[in-house]
Amino acid sequence: MKSIYRQFTGLLNNRFVWLIALIISVSAISNAQINNSDFRVRLNPEVLEACGGNSNEVVLVKAKKSTLHEFNILFTLPSGIEYVSGTVAITNNPNDNYEVTYNTSSTLAQPEFLIRNTNGGSDANWGLGDELIFTFTRTASCDAVTFKENGGVFKDKHQINYKEGSTSKTAQDFDETISTYNLLSASLSITDIVPINGTVSNITTPIYFTRNVQDVQGGNGEIQMYHHEILVGADIYDYQFIFNGTIITPTSSSTTGGVTTLLYDIDLTQAPYNVATAGENGNQQFENGENYTFEEKFAVLGCQDSNITHSIFWDCGTICQRSGLKSGSIILGNQIPGLLLTQLEGSNEICDTNHFRVKIENTNTVAGGVGKDVYINIGLGHNNSIITSYDSNPLWAYDYQSTRSLSNVRFTNGPATIPTFNNPSTLFPSRGSGTTVAIPPNFLTSDPDGAGVGLEDLDNDGFYDDLAPGESTIIELDIDYNPQANCSVNRYDYIKWEHLYFDTNIKDQCYNPTDAKRLDFGYKNLIRDYQHVTELENDKDAIGGQAFKICIKPAMFSNMELNGHNALSANADSEFSVSINVPTGVSIDAANANAGLFTQTGNTITYTTSTLYYYPYILRDAPGVIEGGKLCFPVKLDCAAYSAA
Repeated sequence: MKSIYRQFTGLLNNRFVWLIALIISVSAISNAQINNSDFRVRLNPEVLEACGGNSNEVVLVKAKKSTLHEFNILFTLPSGIEYVSGTVAITNNPNDNYEVTYNTSSTLAQPEFLIRNTNGGSDANWGLGDELIFTFTRTASCDAVTFKENGGVFKDKHQINYKEGSTSKTAQDFDETISTYNLLSASLSITDIVPINGTVSNITTPIYFTRNVQDVQGGNGEIQMYHHEILVGADIYDYQFIFNGTIITPTSSSTTGGVTTLLYDIDLTQAPYNVATAGENGNQQFENGENYTFEEKFAVLGCQDSNITHSIFWDCGTICQRSGLKSGSIILGNQIPGLLLTQLEGSNEICDTNHFRVKIENTNTVAGGVGKDVYINIGLGHNNSIITSYDSNPLWAYDYQSTRSLSNVRFTNGPATIPTFNNPSTLFPSRGSGTTVAIPPNFLTSDPDGAGVGLEDLDNDGFYDDLAPGESTIIELDIDYNPQANCSVNRYDYIKWEHLYFDTNIKDQCYNPTDAKRLDFGYKNLIRDYQHVTELENDKDAIGGQAFKICIKPAMFSNMELNGHNALSANADSEFSVSINVPTGVSIDAANANAGLFTQTGNTITYTTSTLYYYPYILRDAPGVIEGGKLCFPVKLDCAAYSAA
């Protein structure tokens, strides 16, 4: 089988270092092929095939002076491309004076080769006009294919290092517009699968459906084997995969959670794939533009999981490339409602009431797709809180931490207020009041959102908890944040980490729970010393009449909002003050250029700013005042006042 390649794919405080880095960067970009006053280097790379189809990089090096020596060339190969050890060889050796060796301290992905003129010694100068050609073999793995699929350019970037006399020199060629080459590899895909109108049947009298599944090869390489993987839902019965009239036996089959995974090895050297078909010429190579057309046959026994999902891939040790997933719809009279939650409005303002609007929609528009017993549960949870079900309320009460409150639950176009249910928490009954806010099924006895729309009593059970096919309703509510007050040291959470979860459940026309969806209104907090501690430092000794500094580096975190931006950010409405209490006799150093930025009342000196960072250190740099988030108070000591106190 022809192989398929792999694809290859702190800030500096010193301005001088930045300048040097910039000069080097500009030099690297501006230099294309190496052709300076000392050397000319040219590459002539061969086309490379992934996974075993190795090929050579051909390198020409020509000396323009007779004072050059210690020539090394370092390659940076594309992702997934590596040097094949032991393959470097000279094909044009002026007077047989030169030798090329691989630097064993380098890597196969970044091989370095040492070229020496051994005439009269181990490192004689190059002869003027000497032109040496050497080659080395490259191999491409699956990583190279990934690099290619992601738009990578295949160029063996290189840098030369050498000496002219005793002077070290360097040059490089990182230009991806020249000396590039192609990677030959397959690119597999599946054409769209035609949806079918299905009917639920049973094992005794199954009703079978058939449709085509077509695998396509669109890459510039070719392969002899690939794999077709099918995920078959629990409600699919007697699934068969057929090629050219032959029912294919899967290479492997496993079932997890009711979903069966079938894997088929498509070996073009074996029957039934080794003969010509309408889409493939039978030469045992899956080539560009060819396709294999299969047929799938099955019956449907239920509505819950009738999905059939296809993907294809090829590999060499690891998966080189996998197609996207394809799944043809099975339309079953749409007995299953399609639950969709859409947040239409809502934010997490720390100072304002946050008004949320959520659209609850039954996206199934076909008769029989009615959604019944809609169940809404609103509460708090953790990162891994399971979603609410008809049998369990895994959330906890809004008043648990006393930092959030929920109010004004109502439906658009309905009454200004509606009744809600204090829903006991199954998992956290001792947190706060122990109840979440819910609108459960069999609860609303009057229309909450207007006649003929949204929630209706479609099953005549006396409760407005059903969504007709294609219908939706909009629920509104208000959430307020109540940050706790604290003035101390070490970490403190002013809001506390809690998710604001909005869970909704729905049943099909047979009253089977079919779907549950969740919106997360926010996972917000305001924290002092979050993962970083506030730092404090000051001069060890203070001399009367002389200036000294007291420095503090406050650490804060916020993902809360204030007027549409982070509450701790460079905005005029976000103000932060740092105050220190000093002994009598310590005052602002009036001679300091930044003294006017500080105020002192009695023994308290304060600095206030609205130029903030949200994390980790809240203060943005200000020349002479704040550096690296550290604020330094310029003060001096009056020994007489200090002693008198």
